[in-house]
Amino acid sequence: PATVPNRHCRCGAGIHQLPTIMRPIHAAAGSGDLALVASLLAAAPASVAARSDLDSLPLHFAAAGGHAAVVQRLLAAADAGWAAAAAAANVRGDTPLELALCSQTASLPARLGTARLLLPGDDAQHRRQE
Repeated sequence: PATVPNRHCRCGAGIHQLPTIMRPIHAAAGSGDLALVASLLAAAPASVAARSDLDSLPLHFAAAGGHAAVVQRLLAAADAGWAAAAAAANVRGDTPLELALCSQTASLPARLGTARLLLPGDDAQHRRQE
């Protein structure tokens, strides 16, 4: 089905449509490959905070693709820094939450499920460990 850019969101073009230089963790997160993300995090835990050339975290790529399981794993790996990761903006000013909501590649249920994990609140810790 055709997609219509969301005019209210800076991320209307979508993160996957921008040329970018990224690390394997970004590619794995963006494709929704949970097993590879887990393997890369086990080998290099600091890769959860790796930035692409557009200053995007792996979390940005997973959120843009609507990959809730990968988002959940990345937030768990960020541990105490999960709120900062969820609110981190890339060079365009897009946060993972905005990318999840504006995704042109994920279904509405996938976008909403992913966005729910990124929302702050009293039950945020519980949501990311479900």
